[in-house]
Amino acid sequence: MKLVARLLALTCLLGGCGKEPQKPADLNVWHDERWPYVLIQKDLYEIVAYDVTDGTERWRYRRAQKPPLPHTEPYVPTVTCRPEWTNAQAIIFRFEDAIHAVDAETGELVWERALHRPTGCPTVTPDSGVVLVVGIGDRLRKLSITGETVWEHGYTELGIAIAQPTVVLPSGDTLVRTEKFLVNINPAGERNWVVRTMEAPGEN
Repeated sequence: MKLVARLLALTCLLGGCGKEPQKPADLNVWHDERWPYVLIQKDLYEIVAYDVTDGTERWRYRRAQKPPLPHTEPYVPTVTCRPEWTNAQAIIFRFEDAIHAVDAETGELVWERALHRPTGCPTVTPDSGVVLVVGIGDRLRKLSITGETVWEHGYTELGIAIAQPTVVLPSGDTLVRTEKFLVNINPAGERNWVVRTMEAPGEN
């Protein structure tokens, strides 16, 4: 039962809790008040930015694809999380297999970082990096403004994450919610505090 609960938690972390599996380019329309445009996933390869005032196309980002293996269908990973906007004017796209940082003005690729599933949705930090849950949900990774790993913080003894990390402003601390605990990790990757959010059986 514990294994089943952890698998369900990972499913929720990856954005699939209580939803039908996503179909190609059927739901991905994104807008934020900081964006002068709306983002549309035109197909599994391409994302298009349209001006919100007149519908003018601003830019397109088409990700490169590896050629398929012989006698197989091409695998095209879709966007699995809501895009995030950084203070460095980059948009972070979380594909199934990688994170792509795209210039918000031109749509050009700034950096790319391959991921190994299961991996959670990224959250932008005040220094324009990102934090995300990795592994089986028991580690937090910080990526820099250029996509390099800055640090990783493990919390295996506290369980696995069940939600996307939350960044606290202006401190830049990251909150990670596990099955029974809330963990506060500072911008240097050190643990500030832990609080139990769910009582163990038999506790009052």
